[in-house]
Amino acid sequence: MQSYDLAHRLRESGLVLAGGFHSPMEREWLQVLLKGPAPVILCPARHLAKARLPLELRRPLEEGRLLLLSPFPRSDHRATLDTALFRNRFVAALAGLVFTAYAEPGGKTEQLCREVLARGKPLCTFESDANANLLALGATPMGLRGSSAGEGMAVSRFGAEADGGVGSAP
Repeated sequence: MQSYDLAHRLRESGLVLAGGFHSPMEREWLQVLLKGPAPVILCPARHLAKARLPLELRRPLEEGRLLLLSPFPRSDHRATLDTALFRNRFVAALAGLVFTAYAEPGGKTEQLCREVLARGKPLCTFESDANANLLALGATPMGLRGSSAGEGMAVSRFGAEADGGVGSAP
């Protein structure tokens, strides 16, 4: 529920929000974000050449509120664990601030969070016992009441899909 509430807050923030929006929760985020004015960068874990644009993405794309961006060659036409990991690193490199709702201790998303912090980028997560590992690494706890984390910065959101394979929920 915290994640859904945060999506509603961010859609009105004016921040640029980027991510793969692949997992079920991330797709819900995308639907929420596209109902507001916040610019969104959608980075699939594959090349864009064979992508079919869903109807709900056409208007934000035409209005200039949605950018489709892929670092992959034409030969990468399917999302895989490797392309999801690469995409997450790509999105994190673009971002001024990175948010993750959860990272399994010792998992691939936690490793990416370590890399983000090692590069000196701010990492935010929910203040929760489930995120004790991220908070111990130096992630900034984000509550929904009065939080200013991320103000004035681009935000990248990546989920746990790289921990459990493409498509698992964050």
